[in-house]
Amino acid sequence: MLDMVYEWIQNVVFFLLLAGAVLDVLPGESYRKYIRFFIGMIVLLLLASPLLKLGNLQSSFDNLYHSLEYEQTVREAQQMEHYFEKADLFDYIPEEYLEKESKTTNSEAEEKIEVEEIRIGE
Repeated sequence: MLDMVYEWIQNVVFFLLLAGAVLDVLPGESYRKYIRFFIGMIVLLLLASPLLKLGNLQSSFDNLYHSLEYEQTVREAQQMEHYFEKADLFDYIPEEYLEKESKTTNSEAEEKIEVEEIRIGE
């Protein structure tokens, strides 16, 4: 039991140190309030985690979260599938390109470009 309390305190302190380092590294003040809000929400979850474990609420919370996340993912996949079924990709290709491609001959299609040497990192 004492080991669990020690580990819990250790996790909270580690996260607070990490959050302080992140806040110190930020270049400006514009996003600081949003990051502090996010950090505060995580600290609340860290502080409430032992209570969730004692009441066996953590497993029900995890199941609820994962079921909602799964439903959202399925909905997004169905929307994307519906969108791609309706979309005709040739509608997005400009007319000039389609005309140019149809007029090319085999000699133009077989033309090769020679490259002497490629150097990366110099």
